[in-house]
Amino acid sequence: MPNSHTIRIMPNWFLGFTEGEGCFYVDKKAYNYMSSFIITQSLRDEVLMKKVANYLNNIIPYQSVQEQIGNVTIWKETKARNDSSFGQVRLTISHSIYIKNVLITFFDSLVWRSKKSLDFQDWKTVFKLKELGRQYEDEGIKVLDLIKSKMNTNRLSTNTNKQTIDLDYLQKEIDKLPSRPSNLKSIDGRIHIKSLNRFKGFGGRRNTIKVKLQDSNGLVIKKFDFLSKCGESLLATHKDVRRWLENHKPIKFEGKICFIKEDNDNSLYK
Repeated sequence: MPNSHTIRIMPNWFLGFTEGEGCFYVDKKAYNYMSSFIITQSLRDEVLMKKVANYLNNIIPYQSVQEQIGNVTIWKETKARNDSSFGQVRLTISHSIYIKNVLITFFDSLVWRSKKSLDFQDWKTVFKLKELGRQYEDEGIKVLDLIKSKMNTNRLSTNTNKQTIDLDYLQKEIDKLPSRPSNLKSIDGRIHIKSLNRFKGFGGRRNTIKVKLQDSNGLVIKKFDFLSKCGESLLATHKDVRRWLENHKPIKFEGKICFIKEDNDNSLYK
């Protein structure tokens, strides 16, 4: 998202809520290292959590992003745990575009008062190293795993099973990784992983479908040779674009309500 789009200031109550109940989580699945921000509360607080989710979904004045991306999700577990008489409600933010353009900017602007700030800094480092494609390099994997191993409960002094890490060594390794050229390169709208000499994500026709933005009257607003190129214009991923294409979801582009259509005579989606 361009820097010219001003983000509203996060109130102090959210910082307190985050420091007390928030979790900066990294889930390692193959090369993914998926980043999520999570807040979990008793099911009794479902109304409160929905209000928090609504607030977070509306903190940026870029209306098209608000309406098109499922930035904040609510998950409920009605079955009680740990002898509690209540279930849980969990707020999760894992969309990379929202994290990059909104959440990191917000948390960077805060004056932290607890060790939770260390988890945020580690979480942010993992996210940025992943943007450079370091999760596909042996050295990068080693560093990412070390960062993950010292986050959240692993940071607590009461955790007797935590891994002993040379923090000075780790910081030197972290500092080296961003200094090298990115391990990812865009080629014809697809992301090529240099270290693996292959393309990222979906191959073949899944990303190379030609699409167009078309208004409700059938007027073509813009054409794209790749789903990823369309995503760049909409501040979304090619997976988002494909989903909107398949679901015929109306979106906003330059203030107009549009639909994504396949741009050929043998469209899969009528």
